[in-house]
Formats: sequence, C-alpha cells, structure tokens
Amino acid sequence: MLANPQAEAKEYEAALTLFKGGKYKEAANAFDAFGRAHAQSDFAPSAQFWLGNSFYAQRDCKKAIAAEQVVLSKWPDHAKAPD
Repeated sequence: MLANPQAEAKEYEAALTLFKGGKYKEAANAFDAFGRAHAQSDFAPSAQFWLGNSFYAQRDCKKAIAAEQVVLSKWPDHAKAPD
C-alpha cells in the first residue's frame, strides 16, 4: 500500500491535538497506533517523540524514557533527538 502523506498528516495532527488538549492517555494511544501503522512516515520520529511526552505527562517515566530512547536509536539526526 502506498503512503498517503495527507492522510498521515491528518492522523498525526489529530494525535497532537489530543496531546495539546490534555488528553494524554488518548494521545499516547494515537501516537502509538500512528507509529505502528506508519513506521516509514516522515512524521514517525515526531510521533515517537510525542508518544514519550504523552507518557511523561501521565507520570509514567519508565515508558517515557523507553519511548524517547527509540527516537535516539532510530532517528539520531532528527530535530527531536536532542530534546
């Protein structure tokens, strides 16, 4: 199946809107689903980063650290990696 960048962007933005709205558990689920469905997407590193932030906002530091380590290991040169 070919990637649909517009659909991916919409899905990513929907997850980010959940996060910005303080719905951290729902955002974590959405970012996790996005990462599984769109592993090769240009949005994948950012989705993984926000997954970690969603866990952190829920005070689940172990999952937050694990999620952020994925960003560092898979995308060390991505703009989100230093964060």
